[in-house]
Amino acid sequence: MRLRPRRLAEGVYALMAFPPPRDNSGVVIGEHGALVIDAGINPAMAHQIQQTVRRLTDRPILWLANTVYHGDHTFGNAAFPTTTRIIASRQTAASMTDLDAEKRARGQNLYGNLDAIADVTSWRRPDVVFDDHTEVDLGGRTVQLWHFGPGNSPGDTVVWVPEARAAWTGNMLGHRRVAPMLLKAGPRPTWTRWPASRAPSTSGRSCPGTAPWPTRAPWMPGWPTSASCWRR
Repeated sequence: MRLRPRRLAEGVYALMAFPPPRDNSGVVIGEHGALVIDAGINPAMAHQIQQTVRRLTDRPILWLANTVYHGDHTFGNAAFPTTTRIIASRQTAASMTDLDAEKRARGQNLYGNLDAIADVTSWRRPDVVFDDHTEVDLGGRTVQLWHFGPGNSPGDTVVWVPEARAAWTGNMLGHRRVAPMLLKAGPRPTWTRWPASRAPSTSGRSCPGTAPWPTRAPWMPGWPTSASCWRR
């Protein structure tokens, strides 16, 4: 698997996994440093993310945001420098407790290829948690993180860059061509419809967690075929 940077604005990139469907990432670059969205499923993937970011900027990776607790988004946490602060919703951090159980769950998505996560021996948890909303100042650029309630997991987070009108939605918004069975949640998947009044004005572009770049409106079980936070 390899990552293809897709420029959304100056210093704002979706890192699209190829071939899809695989786990996408992203990076937002400010004057002081960068924030990376999601860490990948293992140390090798985490290093590939960091190498891709280094080709885009020489500024340090100050922050790593986890959009969901699932191992394909968080097992790579430990491969980031200790100087990189990991941030996630409080519910996501609380879900990162049983590494062995989560490896078994991810193994099902890997069709039994447990070698891909054999070197995942620790689960680095977030350094900073938030309840429903927080902001990260990267220097001349602010990144917003929103948790509206349970979605594909108890702690789903949307990463929103207002000036670029770009969002990373993790697993809560999908693509019509990606079956929901590929998005294994947890013991009790918690798809829900969030009240639109709680969401920021996110009309713009969005990068799903596990899907190709959307060519039509996003899709999610229980949602209408066109979500109010999107435009083509």
